[in-house]
Amino acid sequence: MSVDPSVIGDDLKQAADPASDKQRQADRELAQKWLKEIKRIRNKEDKWRKKAKEVLERYRDDRGLDDHVSKFNILWSNTETIKPAIFARMPVPDVRRRYLTQDPIGRTAAMILERALSYSISTYDFKDTCDRCVEDYILPGRAEAFVCYEPLILNKPVRKPVEPLPPSDPDLSKDDDDIPNDLTAPAFAPPPDPAQYPPGTQFDAQGAFQMQPQEYKAWESVYAKYVPWDLFGFSECTQWSEVPAVWMGEYLTKEQCKDQFPDFKDWKNVTFAQAKTSSSSADLDDSMQQPPSTTIIWKVWHKATRTYMVFAQDYTEGPIARQEDPTQLEGFFPMPQPMYSLRTNGTWIPKPEFLMYQDQANELDIVVNRLRNLVNALKVRGVYDKAMDELAKISELYKASDLTFIPVPDFRMLAEKGGLQALISTLPIEEIAEVIKYLGEREAKLKEEIYELYGVADIMRGATEASETLGAQQLKAQYGGLRISTRQERFQMFVRDILRIKAELIVEHFDADTLRLMTGIQVMPDQQFQMMQQQQSLPVGAVSQSEFDGAIAVLKSDKLRGFKVDIETDSTIPVDRMQDQQNRIAFIGAVGQYLSGVIPAVQEGAIPMKVAREGLLFVVRGFKVGTELEEVLEELGQDGDQAQQLSQLQKTVDQLQQQNQELQQELQQAQQKGQADAARAQADIVVSNTQASNDIASDNVKTANTIAIDRAQAMHKMAVVAHTAANRPPPKPAVQ
Repeated sequence: MSVDPSVIGDDLKQAADPASDKQRQADRELAQKWLKEIKRIRNKEDKWRKKAKEVLERYRDDRGLDDHVSKFNILWSNTETIKPAIFARMPVPDVRRRYLTQDPIGRTAAMILERALSYSISTYDFKDTCDRCVEDYILPGRAEAFVCYEPLILNKPVRKPVEPLPPSDPDLSKDDDDIPNDLTAPAFAPPPDPAQYPPGTQFDAQGAFQMQPQEYKAWESVYAKYVPWDLFGFSECTQWSEVPAVWMGEYLTKEQCKDQFPDFKDWKNVTFAQAKTSSSSADLDDSMQQPPSTTIIWKVWHKATRTYMVFAQDYTEGPIARQEDPTQLEGFFPMPQPMYSLRTNGTWIPKPEFLMYQDQANELDIVVNRLRNLVNALKVRGVYDKAMDELAKISELYKASDLTFIPVPDFRMLAEKGGLQALISTLPIEEIAEVIKYLGEREAKLKEEIYELYGVADIMRGATEASETLGAQQLKAQYGGLRISTRQERFQMFVRDILRIKAELIVEHFDADTLRLMTGIQVMPDQQFQMMQQQQSLPVGAVSQSEFDGAIAVLKSDKLRGFKVDIETDSTIPVDRMQDQQNRIAFIGAVGQYLSGVIPAVQEGAIPMKVAREGLLFVVRGFKVGTELEEVLEELGQDGDQAQQLSQLQKTVDQLQQQNQELQQELQQAQQKGQADAARAQADIVVSNTQASNDIASDNVKTANTIAIDRAQAMHKMAVVAHTAANRPPPKPAVQ
């Protein structure tokens, strides 16, 4: 049996069989109020949902295969170009202390939470949720996902002592004389009588007991679930932080409803209907099954009363389930602010982006369809004198293959009439060719207008010109991504809010054992930890038991107020390896430059080692990659020989400078390789274009020469035939 993953635990207060008429009336009013509110908001968004469905149909190109109307699906092309630019990689959680001071327990707590978030992302198909949300963001114009916490509850047998049953006759008692004293008692007590205990009782040295099942939390998981764009809504307000209520719908069959809400019994009064289909039931084959009957289950989160409620569509007798503050989140809603593509300050109703260039797209479809019709009409057609068909065999001539000559009985008569040119009149195709040329130019112009309106630069589509330099392409890539960067930032904030809700659920509900197994942190007893630390043989990333317990206590009590949960900048967009190398070079350069300047001052006694250490930690904490070095650097200057520590620092400086030089060489080689590849690609494009032009010109010349030769040979042969016919002697008269 599954439970509703939208809430915590299984202590839902069911609404079946209310205790009084007053409670029953209150439940009716509650159900009618929220179903009416949901219907009101959906009516306001009805126009948007119709437009969104039309946009999705256009994106999918839901036409029949026999539809011969030509279209250019610019919506599909733009969407497939924008989607990977917004989301191309899984997000990287980034949990840091809000105040970067020396705090080993806080650092361990941040590491635990960051690893727990990374694990929660990798244990289910979070990429599918992100892909669906990005598609809803681009096409319908609004996307949403909600975060679920789901514990795995199992049963295990537990030993429980059992008391003997009371005697059947309570008045039956023994006299005091019958009770044996210590002198008369037997040496060994007799075995217990099983008849005096409940059935199933077992006995051992400790006494009577039974093995009874007991629930325990075997595992815990937190995941983000996609919310369909047309089954989500909320009560309107000026800003998201003031939204009073949020709801989401789900189509469920009666079996699924009973499985999720087993305590509700009034399912006979809930309406389950089949989904509307384009064909009637009479048109279905025997092999096709009828779609199952479903109803819409509305799950409502009311922030003012911090109550979670479940309602069935058109069921006004009361809520199916209700629970007070199920998730215990600070913001109450287990979902982030929905992601909008187009929204103004005056309304929360979204709008598909396609509507911003639908006029140009419609005209583009008209132009493409007209081009197809004109290309089909671009054929050599004409008329000729039917009376000359027997003489010139004109109908056979147009069906003949290459280098075919047809003899004409009286070619002189045909030549006197002006030849074939005078007998045949073809339809003009020059005008059609001119119109095709103009429509092609108009098609290209419309595409440029759409790309300009939508903000899709040619460099993003992989289109370029051979005459462009590498610097020009880099400028186009830089400024062409300005408009797409807004979409990327919106999606990054959306994912960040999901991770923050996940983090709050983790620290609120996860057990310490679950976090230890989930994060893979090596927790060692305090004595062993201190011993290995003194011996300098401590494994990397290991923590003591007291430090781990302190970190868990901080997470449980702090409610993330001392932590900043974020995602690494640009972690969801395509990776730029050169930028990653530059970040590492910047970190190594900053640390090396600081150490090179501070070591002589420490050697001369101008700066104490403690001050130098704090300055170095200040530099390191400013970089994400410096977190691993922070714990080691905090021990610098605490105790030990200062000269040895300075020597170790100098060695570290030398290693950092060497690594910096190697990284700079790799980066320089990568840049040179990139420039060479770009130059080679440009040269290939130029060569390919030149070769293509030469091939086309050569083919045109060959075709013209072949036509001229064929025409000359045909004219020569026809002239020979005419000359032979003209010089032929007249036939001799017949002998009488």
